[in-house]
Amino acid sequence: MHRHLAFGIAFGFLVVVDGVVALSAVGCGGDDTAGTQDGGNGDATVDGTADVAIDTLMGDAPTTDGGADSAKDTGPDTAIDAGDPTGFPDKIVRTACARLESCCLLTNAQFDTNKCVRLLEMFGGYRRTFLVNGHITDAGTIGYDPVKAAQCLNDVAATACGVLTGTAQSPVENECFAAMPGQLAAGAACASDFECAQGYCKYLPDGGAEGGVATRCAPLEGQGGPCLTSFACSTRGTGDTNLYCDSDAGKCVPTLATDAGPCTLDNDCQSHACDSPTCVTKIVFSDPGVANGLCDFFTIRDAGGGG
Repeated sequence: MHRHLAFGIAFGFLVVVDGVVALSAVGCGGDDTAGTQDGGNGDATVDGTADVAIDTLMGDAPTTDGGADSAKDTGPDTAIDAGDPTGFPDKIVRTACARLESCCLLTNAQFDTNKCVRLLEMFGGYRRTFLVNGHITDAGTIGYDPVKAAQCLNDVAATACGVLTGTAQSPVENECFAAMPGQLAAGAACASDFECAQGYCKYLPDGGAEGGVATRCAPLEGQGGPCLTSFACSTRGTGDTNLYCDSDAGKCVPTLATDAGPCTLDNDCQSHACDSPTCVTKIVFSDPGVANGLCDFFTIRDAGGGG
């Protein structure tokens, strides 16, 4: 029985299928350490869905501090310190995991924060925002807005428990990305989609005699425009233009209606929620007490209580 649990839709990559972690393609561009990402250019391809046993996937998870603090029902009581730009993508991940722990009604001792953080950071983070991580450098090609960053973290920490919608999470995704704006103008040489202030990082002829190519910031493609990934069709693949990349056709096409498909990523859908291969509306973020569910998946068995 296929159980699509909302960790995949709300966080953008992960589903739990009968106790096995299923990894869906997480999009394009961004950190080359994240899952099947290519190294940062929006014209590159990604692998499709793969099922990976949790023991193989996890390896030795690093020690963590348990994530950001949040209340068990309504999110944090006080604003979260956004910290510095280099640590911000990781802080989004830890805040998301802390909120899941809270919604699962588990204590730090009962919730496997290591597993949650490791999985999210390996495969793109909360709605793929961790993909920016490898591209924040001293070069200053990606900016940082601490006010928007703090708002992003507070909104992630206030994610509704139980059932929610993809459209409820999409504005938070946009907000988190807005805290890390690209600084390069159109036509500038780029190494990542995230560096461009507008548009995406596109392969273009470099003018050389050998017919080589260069990567430069270029406007987004319109409907029917060429693409290999959705970063060419909407801002950072968020679906804000109501377009996504149909990889089979190699063109930007309108996002899919509810119950339509096939979809791979949440932002392939008008609802911003894909239960592959079908676009859906309502998704489960947390399910405390459900055997073999998402909360159960992240429960430490010998911690006592909580499942």
